[in-house]
Amino acid sequence: MHGRYHGLSGFFSRVTRCGWSPDGTRVACGLKNGECLILNAENLERVHCIKAHRSGIQAVEFSPDGRRLATGADDAMINVWDTRSGLELVRLPGHEDYVHALAMSPTGRIVASASGDNTVRIWDARPLREKFEERKRMLAAEHAVRDRVKRLLREVGSIDKVLQAIEADSALGPLEKVAAWNVVHLSRKSP
Repeated sequence: MHGRYHGLSGFFSRVTRCGWSPDGTRVACGLKNGECLILNAENLERVHCIKAHRSGIQAVEFSPDGRRLATGADDAMINVWDTRSGLELVRLPGHEDYVHALAMSPTGRIVASASGDNTVRIWDARPLREKFEERKRMLAAEHAVRDRVKRLLREVGSIDKVLQAIEADSALGPLEKVAAWNVVHLSRKSP
């Protein structure tokens, strides 16, 4: 595109916000009528036209991997979309006034929003299916490390020393370490 500029006209509603995908291949355009267009940046062909909100879009933000797009609007809602399918992944109600700014975390799992209600909110933007799958993996990991943690508690006696042993155990991956900490925490609560 160097040296060339493309234009697209004929929108049925005023464009209120635009944002680039991280790889520069797509542009998201939020419209005053609540629609969000995802366009191919090379030729401005429509990839998706999403009926995103009931009123004007004030913010668009791609996830760092470009697979998700968050939109915020005058209807005080935040929606997260799958950019490949155009399907809604998550709807995040809670603001009391229009949403005018969004930012995605480096993982794309968390969205920060600013609203005309003078609040900034932090949201878990993962679909329920992802949350469920993560919880399922955590429960399996907790089950796998439970006996090891109980043995350590019997041998070492001190919870601080058990936590140090877990942290130093190179055989445990990050998920297993968190699971072990969870098991230790739960053992503190049980009689």
